[in-house]
Parts: sequence; structure tokens; C-alpha cells
Amino acid sequence: MIDDTAFLIEAFKHARPECKLVAIEDCGIPVTSLEVNLLTQRKREMAIVDEFVLRLLANGPMSRERVGSVLGLQPEFVIEILARLISDTVVVQERESKLLRISAFGRHVLDKDGDFFPTNHAESIYFNRVTWEIETSPIIRAISRKAALESNWIVLPSVHKGKISDEDVTLEKIRNFFGLDSTKKIEILSLQSIRQKGSAKYVFGKLLAYQNHLTGKVEPLIAMDGILREDITSSLISQKIDMAALGFPDAEETLPLDKVQLEKYNEDVVSKDPVFDKIIEVAEKKTSQKKAPEALISAPVIRDVDTFEHVIYLQKALKNARSRILIISPWIKGNVVNDVFVTDLEDRIKKGVRVDIVYGYKNQLIKNGDEYRGSHKHALQKLYTLMKKYPQKMEIHELDDTHAKIMLFDDVVIKTSFNWLSFKGDPKRTYRFESGTYIEDPSHADDVYTQIVARLPDMKVPEPKIF
Repeated sequence: MIDDTAFLIEAFKHARPECKLVAIEDCGIPVTSLEVNLLTQRKREMAIVDEFVLRLLANGPMSRERVGSVLGLQPEFVIEILARLISDTVVVQERESKLLRISAFGRHVLDKDGDFFPTNHAESIYFNRVTWEIETSPIIRAISRKAALESNWIVLPSVHKGKISDEDVTLEKIRNFFGLDSTKKIEILSLQSIRQKGSAKYVFGKLLAYQNHLTGKVEPLIAMDGILREDITSSLISQKIDMAALGFPDAEETLPLDKVQLEKYNEDVVSKDPVFDKIIEVAEKKTSQKKAPEALISAPVIRDVDTFEHVIYLQKALKNARSRILIISPWIKGNVVNDVFVTDLEDRIKKGVRVDIVYGYKNQLIKNGDEYRGSHKHALQKLYTLMKKYPQKMEIHELDDTHAKIMLFDDVVIKTSFNWLSFKGDPKRTYRFESGTYIEDPSHADDVYTQIVARLPDMKVPEPKIF
């Protein structure tokens, strides 16, 4: 299984004309295991007319004319057949009587290649529920939907929800599928039955997302084992799969390219949010004004934060924060806010840490049953349950709209383009450019925290949905 992001980037970064590769995500491709019962027969290596002649001669010596008469063959054809069989030493002609008889070698050949009886035979195959065709690539391992989600795979949808029918798996398709292996010496006579084995499973693939330079649209491309699967890609496109629902929102409207805001893929650009930008700016000014000359000895720590460093700081906040954690993220997804995340967060709360979670992105409608304004309901449920358990130490703030991605814990403030609560940020599975600024300074953190908390009541939605 090829799971080398560097390889995929290099191999497929130019696979879509007029597009730029902006993300590579693990995905689960739905398949169903089928047991097909076939009526099979070993392929004949002996021509059937040769077998008839040998079987006839196995009953006793016979003249050439008698062979032709019994089989109803023209004399010229009989001569041609017998000449071939004699040259192959499976038939011999007696010297005295000139009668033809089967040789000892001929009996061996007849025993070996002449007995062909149809038998029932069962084979297991996989059916691809995206292409709605038999899957020709070898599948080593398929996992359940639950396991795929727990592995943070993007689960691709099936073309149809129903069971696979006889019309979907025909005898011709079965013959074509097994015919790919030329070494098989089995002839498929008929397809007896199809049995679906269990529920749909998911096999590992890669979902490559390309941003169209002209339209801002995000276009998919699927790879399996390092090979582009245009059949799966075409099926997704033909189904008009909503890429935003899979976690890839298009650029806003179709503005000129220089004005397009890639909310999720704004490479190396810290996200803009006027309200929170102003808070950071004011806090920085106040902090610099408060600095006494002797304080310069312990100057603020300021550094850039690369894409995959963000998750390290998030873990540091969840494991080591002593006084406060504030996270602002437009979306909240289950791939980040999972049971481990909630357990770590609760552990901080038990140790006296104050927690504030801020989320909410404008005008995002429900895409499916487990989505609310671009966030996963089951992830929100985990956080709201924790808040109800510790109402004095934790609060969730649903805003009407925020572009900001900020995390503050203790004396650290990180302002970034990284979506703290919806992007996994695992270097083993995702390629995406993100960048932020890390500032460690008590005065600056105090000012930012105080002003953000003070402004939140005015920015919250009038009637937040409580899960």
C-alpha cells in the first residue's frame, strides 16, 4: 500500500490542468464483499472432435470409413483428423488389418484431458460502491465504517444505497473479471447466485483536492496504492458530490483570483477577522507600553509556527495548561474533537483550568444528518456535555461568523490560518500549507484574553443551538 504523501505530491501535483493541488486526505472507498457461486468447468486442451474420435476408438479397432460414418464426418475431414492424431502418437494403425486403434499414450491423454464435468465453485470478489462495478484492484484489507471514521478517513458516499443485484454483476462481467488472469484454466459456464457478505466496508485511498485557478472550485481526484483512479473520480464528479460536505469548501463565489479567499487553504497567510485582529493589535500596543526597561531582560518569545507544529502546541495546551485555554475555530470536527481530546480537556478542567471554545462560520447550511453549520454534531455534543458537567469552568460560544483561528493557553497566544478544531494536522496523512505566529508573553496573553472574553457576549448568536 503506497501511503507516501511526498510521492503523491510529486507524482500528481500537475495532474489537473489549470488547477493547484491544495490538499491530500486519507479517504475510505466503500466496497461490498460478494460471494459468487459459479458453474465452472476446466478448459479443454483437446479439441472436442479429437476427443470423440479417441472415445470411439477406445471401444475397439475401427476402419477409417467406419469412424467417418459413426461421427457423420466427410471423408476428407476424417483423413485430416486421423493424420494429426497418428502424428501425435495417440492413434496407431494396425499393420495387418489396417484398422485404427487408440494407443496407450492416447488412453493416458484421454484420461487426463477428456473428462470434463461441470462443478459448482464459489469465489469471493469485491464490488466498488462508488463506480458500481466489480473492483479489479486487489484488496488486502477492508474495515468497517466506524473504524474508518475513527481512523479519520473521509468516507466517500455510495452511488446507490440498496443491495447489489444480478443486473449489476452479470456473467459477462464475471468472465471479464476472471479472464484478466490468463493462467486460469477454468471455464465459467454460468452464474448461479450472488450473496452479499455483511455490510459495506471501506478500503484505504487518497482524496486529492485541486483548486481551479479560474473558478475557485475544488475538484477531486482519487488514488489507490499510488495509482490514479479516474473511474472512481469520474463517478464522484458525475454524482455531483458536494466537496464542501467532504471538508473542501470552494472559494467564496467566483471573484477574481486575487480576491478569492481560500478559507481553508490560504497558504501561509494568517486568517483575517476584523474583530479579533483589532483585539490582537490593541493588546500588542498595550503590552509594549507597559514594558519597563528592566523587563527587557525577559523579552517576549516570538516565532513562526509551521503546519505540523500546530498539533504539538494543541497537545501541549491539553496536557500542560495551568490556568486557561481559549480556542477560536470556525469549525469543530470529530477527527479532532474525539474521546481522547475530551478526556484531556476534562483533565485540565479538573486541575482548575478555565476553558472557552469559540466557533461559528457564516451561512453554512446543514449538509447531512451529522452536520451543523459546517461542524459535526457528534463533536459538538461531546463539548456541550462537558460544559454542562462543569458550567463554572467551561463555556462554549457560538458566533454568527468568525474567520479567526486563535489558541491561547496560559501565557501563549498563537494566531494562525490553522483550523484548530477541524484539521487533524497529522504529518503522516495530510498535506496542506498553514502558518501562524507564536507569542509567549504574560502581559500580551492577559490583554488578548481579557479583551476577547469581554467581546464574546456581543458576538454570540442570539439563540445558540445547545446539543
